[in-house]
Formats: sequence, structure tokens, C-alpha cells
Amino acid sequence: MKNLFFCAAVLFGLVSADYHPRILKGDLEKIRRGELIPSVFPENFAPTTELRVSYVNRQMRFGTEYFPYRNETDNIPVIKYKTERNAFYTIALVDPDAPSRADPYRAQVRHWLNVNIPGDRIDKGNSTGTPYLRPAPFAGCGRKRFVYVLAKQECYMPNLTVPQARPNFNVTEFCAQNRMKIIGGNYFEVESEPGPTCTIPGSNPTTSTSRPITTTTVYPITTISRRIYY
Repeated sequence: MKNLFFCAAVLFGLVSADYHPRILKGDLEKIRRGELIPSVFPENFAPTTELRVSYVNRQMRFGTEYFPYRNETDNIPVIKYKTERNAFYTIALVDPDAPSRADPYRAQVRHWLNVNIPGDRIDKGNSTGTPYLRPAPFAGCGRKRFVYVLAKQECYMPNLTVPQARPNFNVTEFCAQNRMKIIGGNYFEVESEPGPTCTIPGSNPTTSTSRPITTTTVYPITTISRRIYY
């Protein structure tokens, strides 16, 4: 609610104009082919902004394969997108195949959530207690997708509700709850090492029917910096 009042105060008195950006039908079709609607993106997703992502000087092209065991995804990639004047953005990296595409009972795992990005200045955003966690699929879990999501905020948002645990996140719900519009996306794939079963170290195999409990709390986003591994 505080965010809504803040946005209203910022937007009050500004002159608005009808703005109908062009839908990137090619991007939409590639995301559909990747079977990411509605598992990550909403049914009515209409991308209007090209999200360009590059790891190790190789551009991501909707399904590009990267190799974590070569340390290719260890660091935050280069990210570019067109911006509107004085606008703020959110970028998320989620795993919809956690722990495996065959049994994604932990999906989505939130690998990165960076909010209040002024324009495309990624380094000036806030990680909301979710600093970048490099993709590292567990042995035996097969081929997996990792998805980047770009959303435009209504304004700067000083308070956000962020789930405490990384697993079982839903980026579409998060954006809807905070009045953000998802405007772009991209994804890549990785292949896990062979193994007899897809097992998370320290837990039962994924054949278990148990589900983790996700709690929600309100974080003052300027103070959370710890790193949590899943």
C-alpha cells in the first residue's frame, strides 16, 4: 500500500499520453516454443522490449546453451534493453525446472531479483535479499531452462513484499502484486551432469511428494544483503 501512495504522489500532475509500443511477435513465439507460458510468463504476455543478455561474450538467443561447469554463468551477465525516460525497472532470473523439468516441485527458484533499476543501470538497482545465485543444476536433473524477466515499474518503490525463501517463487504474481508490467524476457539452457536420480544434496530424491513451505515477509529492501543457497 505504501508503494501505491508513493507512486500516486510521483505520477500526480504529470502529463500522460497514449503509448502503444509494438509487440515483439518473434520474441513471443520463441518464448511460447520454449513452453514458458504460463509457467513463467502470464497468458496475456505481450513483449514490447527486447531483452539482450550475454554471458562470456555470447549473446543469449532464446535457448542458447551455456556451461556452468566451465564457469560461464558464474557472474551477472551483460544486460541491455531500451528504456523510457525517468523509468524504473525490475529484472528477475528464475528457474522453472527446479530441481528438474520432469518434476519441478520447487519451481520457480529465484536466482536473482533486482528492483528499482533506474533505466538500464543494473548496478544501481537493489537485490532485495536475492543477490545473483549462479545456475548450478544438480547431477541427474537433466536439461534445464533459466529465464530472465524484465518488468517496468510504475515508479520507484521503497517497500516490496519478497518471499523469504528462494524456492516456489512466482514472478508473474510478484509483478502483479507490485503493479509491475512484464515487458520482455529471454532464456538459456544448461545440461546437468549425469546421475542415477535427480537429488538435491541433503534432501530426499525428487520422487518425494512433499513440498517445501514458503514464508513471506516484508523486507526493507535497502538492508538485506545475505546470500542464501538452494
